[in-house]
Amino acid sequence: MARAACFAAQELTLATNSLLTRQLLTLVLVAFQLGCVPTVTRIWDVQPVTGFVFDSETGEPVEGAHISNLHNPDLSAITSDRGEFVIKPVSHVTLHIVLPASYLDSQVWQIRHEDFGIAVAVTRTLAPALIEQRQSPSVPLFRELKAGPESCPFGPYLLRLYAWKVNQQSRIMPAYENTPDPYFVPCADSLYRDRLSQAFSDVL
Repeated sequence: MARAACFAAQELTLATNSLLTRQLLTLVLVAFQLGCVPTVTRIWDVQPVTGFVFDSETGEPVEGAHISNLHNPDLSAITSDRGEFVIKPVSHVTLHIVLPASYLDSQVWQIRHEDFGIAVAVTRTLAPALIEQRQSPSVPLFRELKAGPESCPFGPYLLRLYAWKVNQQSRIMPAYENTPDPYFVPCADSLYRDRLSQAFSDVL
């Protein structure tokens, strides 16, 4: 009798499930058939970034620089008197279907300061973001940097950055990480993009 009551309760529960729940169950079933494994896990919506912004001429930290995500301006920070900034991580727990494939997620950050030209940095992390992957870009700023065209606003900065890096290497000075690949920086100007690709290859 008890077993019959359990079955009846299960049938009643299934009958009253919402459309969303039925779709989720269908998705889980299909995932199993495809060899994927649904699990309850933590997903990182925002990966932590702890960066450093400095004057390219002096190497001194730049205070008061504003860093913001190009596609999500709410992700922003201001550099301290030591030139450091922090983007805090954001995560949540959810039902995640583990797939056999992954990809690199790129985030573009613009850096502004009234005494310098606009700068850009790129962070790249593995996705789906199942673990915390802290990124630590070092961003040199340049004075007297002309503004780029609307179709390629970061073009002048990247050209100056690549030339500066080549000069640093020629002097056997410490190399800075996170040189932005122009492929991941928005630029719709074909002439600028060709120049950037060539300049970037000189750095590598």
